[in-house]
Amino acid sequence: MTYTPFPVFHTCVEAVTQLSPHIIRITLAGPQLRNYAAHGLDQRMKIVLELPEGGYGDFGILDDPPPGLNQWYAKWRMLPADQRNTIRTFTASGIRPAQEEIDIDFVVHNPGGPASQWAQQATPGDRLLVVGPDSRAEDSTGGIDFRPGAAKRILLVGDETAFPAIRNILTKSQPETQYHVFLASEMVQDAQTVQQTGPNQYMHRVTPADGQLAVDIHEWALAQQPATPGFYAWIAGESGVVKQLRRLLVNDHHVPREAITFSGYWKRGRAEH
Repeated sequence: MTYTPFPVFHTCVEAVTQLSPHIIRITLAGPQLRNYAAHGLDQRMKIVLELPEGGYGDFGILDDPPPGLNQWYAKWRMLPADQRNTIRTFTASGIRPAQEEIDIDFVVHNPGGPASQWAQQATPGDRLLVVGPDSRAEDSTGGIDFRPGAAKRILLVGDETAFPAIRNILTKSQPETQYHVFLASEMVQDAQTVQQTGPNQYMHRVTPADGQLAVDIHEWALAQQPATPGFYAWIAGESGVVKQLRRLLVNDHHVPREAITFSGYWKRGRAEH
């Protein structure tokens, strides 16, 4: 049998945990999750929320077997706006196939978007469709962007939306590799959800005030000289900030473009799917 790399997992909320003032962890459970691939790192997955009146639009996601991600997503895009279920992209913050569980951390705000509102109202038993990697597929590593190669000096930069990926990366860190981590958050309690997990990890918790993060990274780079061989940077968060930091490292500190992975997880003033 051939397995699709990113199938639909039917799950239910098992637990809701307030990790910090703006981060809620939703633990999802379901027998299908025994096949959720535990690659970790920054691998992307998607959640599909029910329509406001309940249920799902006619785009095939509930077919048995469901079509591949590209097929049902193309149909979803063709639907009228009021028939399109909200889709959001996350990184699983915990994957436990043996227990048939995964964790997803939601950054919540008031007023918040559909995913934030769903997380704040979630109770055990609520249903959620998850689209993620299947361990039985020939290759389910799509959506992993953290690829440092042989680099031994790594810079990680991210806001609250990137904390799960940063946490996963640090958990799988190599003791001989040096990690410098910049966690941008308005509240220190949110940033404290990411902790050092091994040696050679240097944590910098900073506020994302306009321009301040770039100043901090600039000062760090002046001392660390990242343009030297063996360096790799991974930057994720708000799109404009991510692009600004990449330009800073490339133009001002001469870091090779290929030594930087950057991902705009969200864009200020715009809802992304």
